[in-house]
Amino acid sequence: MMICGNTGRHVSLPKPIARYVPNELMSEEEWRSLGVKQSQGWEHYMIHSPEPHVLLFKREKDYQSNWRFNRKHHFKNVSTSQDYYICGYEIYEMDLSCSPSSCAEMLTSVTNSENNDTSRSSSTTDSSIRTVNKDEIAKFAAMSDEWWAPQGPFKMLHLMNPPRVRYIRNRLEASGAISNISIKSSSDQSNLSTKDRFPLQGLSILDVGCGGGLLAEALARLGARVTGLDASIENIQMARIHSKKDPLLNGGGLGSLEYRHLTAESLLEQGHQFDVVCSLEVIEHVDNPAGFLKVLGQLLKPNGDLILSTISRTPLSYLTTILFAEHLLRMVPVGTHHWSKFITPDELKAGVEDLAGCQVLNIQGIGFNPLSGQWELTKSCDGSRADSRGLLSLLGPPVSEAANYLLAAKKTSQ
Repeated sequence: MMICGNTGRHVSLPKPIARYVPNELMSEEEWRSLGVKQSQGWEHYMIHSPEPHVLLFKREKDYQSNWRFNRKHHFKNVSTSQDYYICGYEIYEMDLSCSPSSCAEMLTSVTNSENNDTSRSSSTTDSSIRTVNKDEIAKFAAMSDEWWAPQGPFKMLHLMNPPRVRYIRNRLEASGAISNISIKSSSDQSNLSTKDRFPLQGLSILDVGCGGGLLAEALARLGARVTGLDASIENIQMARIHSKKDPLLNGGGLGSLEYRHLTAESLLEQGHQFDVVCSLEVIEHVDNPAGFLKVLGQLLKPNGDLILSTISRTPLSYLTTILFAEHLLRMVPVGTHHWSKFITPDELKAGVEDLAGCQVLNIQGIGFNPLSGQWELTKSCDGSRADSRGLLSLLGPPVSEAANYLLAAKKTSQ
């Protein structure tokens, strides 16, 4: 395993990095103060630009013979009382070389953005609404290294993402936010016009509770200007690092992607509004759902679109989401969900229309089909199956909304 750290959790490494020199000016006493030994495979690099910063690496090979580094621990220099913050990402999932300079460059972008968000939000904390649950944030932060592991703890979200994106596209088309565009398979992409390839071009979209960026990246690839927001810095770091892999997210496409370590309340205090606000699988993890909906509504521009997804509080959802998915099949970590915090479609609809100032236009279930191994959209509340594919499209309310479901609304008030 390769581990990279810097000499302070919020230190910004300047750009450009002038040079790096391996194993320079590090005495045995300094190594001991860090609690690591060169004989254990540790190497370090001193970055001069102009003040020195230290990057620490531990080199091993995993079973796939790919270099890795991760960010699950930190350690303290006892002689200076400085924290050495270990951060990173599984390099073999990225088109980057495993070098001190590439690690430093990624670390620079993360710490610079983190410091900017911290300084901006620290002066705007006078909101009366607080919705963040610190225990929930810590729970997902502990799994942040696994966001982009398709077979990891977020496997179900990886599988759920394509139908969720399809739902968003269809609902934005139905509301008039985007033009009527036929959705074609990836094999047809070469024959699509720019408008077809980037149907969300021109839209500003906020993804609240973006996690590692599964949804945010997909929407940016479709041409939207996406802001991903998360209260966990660990999630934001992983999202920022992973987004560097795709040229479409770095100037090669018509969309853009920015990640910010902020709460929705802090962003609202800065006066921002968006054409579309998405918050998927988040509201069941907050402390104040009503206040959370109010903030989301205020983050929407007039005539903007709100897209939500969550889990209904029913016996079926307890059976499928908690008993089977968590305890029996271990498809997601035990303790991921709390059944008492699930929200029924009627409750969410009332909250959106009363507190968010929006009119609910659509509610649609989404379920996991064990036969196909895929998530499928069910029949819409209006009886339509236009957004649906697969066997579960035959199901309608109330059965179809008894577990996971999505909701689309339009802002009707200023």
